[in-house]
Amino acid sequence: MEQLRESCEKAASYPLNLVHPNAYRHTLNYYHSRLDSREKDLFRDQESSSVDILDLNFPEATFDNTTIKDVSTLKKHLWRDLEVDNLSIEEEKLPIRCRFVFMTAPNSHEKLDISREMMAYVFSYMQISPRFLDFVMSFGRTECVRSFPCSGFWQKNTIDDEVQALAIPELGRSGNEIMFCYILRGVESSKADPGLPWSIRPMAVHHTFDGETSNSQWVVVNASQIMKSSIESIMKSQKTPLVTDFKTVEETIHSYLTFHQLVSEWSAEGWQWYIDYLDDQLQSLTRHALAVPVEKPSATDVLTGEFSFSDLQKAQALGEKVHEAIFVLKSNDAVLSELKASFIIFIDEYSSKLQHSISVSQKNLRTQISRAECLFCLASDRKKLLYSILQYKNGKQSVPSPKRPRARLTP
Repeated sequence: MEQLRESCEKAASYPLNLVHPNAYRHTLNYYHSRLDSREKDLFRDQESSSVDILDLNFPEATFDNTTIKDVSTLKKHLWRDLEVDNLSIEEEKLPIRCRFVFMTAPNSHEKLDISREMMAYVFSYMQISPRFLDFVMSFGRTECVRSFPCSGFWQKNTIDDEVQALAIPELGRSGNEIMFCYILRGVESSKADPGLPWSIRPMAVHHTFDGETSNSQWVVVNASQIMKSSIESIMKSQKTPLVTDFKTVEETIHSYLTFHQLVSEWSAEGWQWYIDYLDDQLQSLTRHALAVPVEKPSATDVLTGEFSFSDLQKAQALGEKVHEAIFVLKSNDAVLSELKASFIIFIDEYSSKLQHSISVSQKNLRTQISRAECLFCLASDRKKLLYSILQYKNGKQSVPSPKRPRARLTP
């Protein structure tokens, strides 16, 4: 407990303050300097910050949803099983069995709603791996949208390791932990850009599961409220077994795996409609090019004013959107493969069903990859056709009209 207290007191230096960071000092210094450089673009000021926390109250199996807007209230909430003033044990209480921390943003190119001080304290209290910062920094304001955003999966299992994680019995932490963190991207409808009704949005997840106490800590970073709303709906529904499936370690594991299933399904949804939209836009822009006559144009042919250089630019932009979709779809597929492989340690009927569910999501992703690759080839061909038409048009306009021979004057 003393080590955690000291770590939280030095939260401003996160991740340098972690008790067992599983990283070299120079790596921690790098992450800390990256936070310094991204602070203004990634986090809000303390006066306008907020974070949502969803807690399971055990053994009642009820959930509390709390929105916290300052560091002082955050500290009281996190240490609520202990006495707030001096953090000493006041009465015998069972620790929180499951806790979700939601860090959201209006969109993936805007600041997170949380302040750096609040995030650093949450991550210190939960002893979040610095590796997760790679995914968190995918959010926030940037000078330009990254063409190839960060993607990946990281796992750490201390159950069989000689060096275990920080053990804090008072908080239900035995030191035997399994940690996952990964980032996936989904496509959602959006009203932010009137010219583009779809938006590709990232979701970063960090999950720590205690193998002895079955306690679980989640951090979900998302550019919308969709996952928070989905989890709240499931947890608060009296018709779902997830509300009561925290009595045994096995039941708890099953419930936690279901949350990963939610995220994997989200990453595979919406892509069919997004690719349909890009296909429709490409056809609307370029299909008339197929009807351009190859014979000598007349004064009334569509060649005279149907296409312009801006059409070529629009075709290029559509091709880039399709290429981005292919990259994201393949990245999601790779992350889901690693996530599915990590569930092999849970050898039972339920984990097998979950692996099957992830395989279904991957099948959907791969179908959309094939569609997007075909659309990318079509976009490239149509762009070449537009370019050829423009070249031909410009060439005809630049050819001078033949001069008529002057009549000879006879003497």
